Amino acid sequence: MNRRSVLAGVGLSVSSALVGCLVQSDEETNAETDGDIRRRACSHAPDETDQVSHNVTRTRFHFLREQYAPLTLVTARDQLESRIDPEQREDGDVDTIFEDIRFDEHVVLIWETSERITTDHVEFLGVARPNDEEFRAYGCNYRLGGGGQQETYYSFIITVSVDETLQRAELRIQNEDGNTRTLTTEQ
Repeated sequence: MNRRSVLAGVGLSVSSALVGCLVQSDEETNAETDGDIRRRACSHAPDETDQVSHNVTRTRFHFLREQYAPLTLVTARDQLESRIDPEQREDGDVDTIFEDIRFDEHVVLIWETSERITTDHVEFLGVARPNDEEFRAYGCNYRLGGGGQQETYYSFIITVSVDETLQRAELRIQNEDGNTRTLTTEQ
């Protein structure tokens, strides 16, 4: 065997191995983490100083009648009776959610959504008050990984402290591509 051929072959093998390592290292550097995806989707949350006092309860089911979903503003206890689906009331959990809410001091925003159990993520981020007549809520949804097919339903019950009854609420939901959809409700 020719010494030059052996050295050239060894040189090519070492070069190929180094290039493969560099390419793999570059791919690892450019790979986006789950945290990066979440941060991009949820980057529009209001600052803590801009937020109004609120409390969030999250259920693993929908409970509103279909015509009220996906976003409903409730400003008085008597509005609940006609809006809750009677079949959901049988479980008893729905009424307990609203037991301690004082509607003379609070309004409730109900956001019903769903996610694919293994890939989608839905989060509620906060509430701000841009003017006296309305408040603006913020949420995000983003997808991580492959395709999970089983759908899970959620209701976010956002209880907001208010001085007077509001007539309008808005929910801005941003995804990992930076696209925002806005849901509104009028009282």
